[in-house]
Amino acid sequence: MPRTASSRFLVFCGGCALLSALTTFGVHLLFEVPTAFEQQVQLYQAPRYVFRCLWVIGHCVLVLFSVLGVALKRWEQAPGWLLAGLLCFVVFGLTDILRMTLTLSYVNLLREKYVLATDPAVRLVLQTQLEAWAGINTGLFLLFFVAFGLGNLLYGLALWRPGAGPDHLLSVGLLVWAGLSLWGIVNRFWPTDAGGWVLDGLAVTGQPLMRAALGWWLLRGNWDWNPASAVGA
Repeated sequence: MPRTASSRFLVFCGGCALLSALTTFGVHLLFEVPTAFEQQVQLYQAPRYVFRCLWVIGHCVLVLFSVLGVALKRWEQAPGWLLAGLLCFVVFGLTDILRMTLTLSYVNLLREKYVLATDPAVRLVLQTQLEAWAGINTGLFLLFFVAFGLGNLLYGLALWRPGAGPDHLLSVGLLVWAGLSLWGIVNRFWPTDAGGWVLDGLAVTGQPLMRAALGWWLLRGNWDWNPASAVGA
């Protein structure tokens, strides 16, 4: 483990992973975004929607700290795989944070201007911009899915150690998660009712369980540290 990765910091990362298991429920259950355009343009004045965007940003920060902890804990074992995976997770996290910040600062501004505009020509221009955002958002969401899936795949390969107990079990979970991310991409472009139902169910069951397992793995063996020897973080 790198010198900068103290037991105290790994405990912090484990706590972030456990908290991310809880915030996962909020990401998927806190607020259902309407699909109708006239309902979407009213979202700028919906406090729960704004809170959900901020919640997602906080969730991403927790996830980034948790995956950083994984990389630090097993860095000497597979630095190449872990560095590549960490970079993918950073892309994943920053992409979703970018989506949420653009929604709060740019998209909601367009929505407000659309609602308040009285000139039909101005409303048409604003509607075109808002509809264009839907395509940009889809592209960012695709990047989010690809980066997340690759991060899980690379971390799963880094921790693949048959017979190594918790490491191997976590590896299997990450590889399965990578496969589900690929399924999510396919279902995004060729949706099926069954696929959507399964993925939605796993989002509020499998995801929290996996994040909780990651938190337990990070805390395992690091909960009781010696403050005198804890350096760095």
